[in-house]
Amino acid sequence: MGVVKRICWETNGLVNEAIMREMARVSLVSGGIVKIDWKAWSPAVYQALTGVDGWKAFERIKRNAKIVAEMARERREIPLLVVSTLLVPGYVDAEEVRHIAEYVASVDAETPLVLLAFYPTHLLQDLPPTSKRHAQEAIKVAREAGLRRVYVGNEWFLKDYY
Repeated sequence: MGVVKRICWETNGLVNEAIMREMARVSLVSGGIVKIDWKAWSPAVYQALTGVDGWKAFERIKRNAKIVAEMARERREIPLLVVSTLLVPGYVDAEEVRHIAEYVASVDAETPLVLLAFYPTHLLQDLPPTSKRHAQEAIKVAREAGLRRVYVGNEWFLKDYY
């Protein structure tokens, strides 16, 4: 029938390493992707945003991102790994992004990083949406860290809030 079914996973990156390997394998052969939503670099910030043990999360995400990035070398035309980071004002600043980008670039500089604007619709309603300046700084530091593919995923939210 000519139908292509790509298997794409959107994860927080905290799954068991064996499961992450299998997810990546299925995406690799189907032409899909594995997206890891990397909340923050600092364990304290990660824990504040998620309630999850920040240190354990930090170590697991680093290992899982490396697993998928290494498998991604088998298929370059469609990225296997995509990392996304939500730019939460007051929490996920340029330094958080810099560290995430440096780690990802050290594993594979071709890995796309998608920066997402925060918009207070559910939790953290006391925070403003992400400003244009915040996003521009994050893009700049991610590129300086060595990543070649840095994008803003929902730039229509960006305005001059702060």
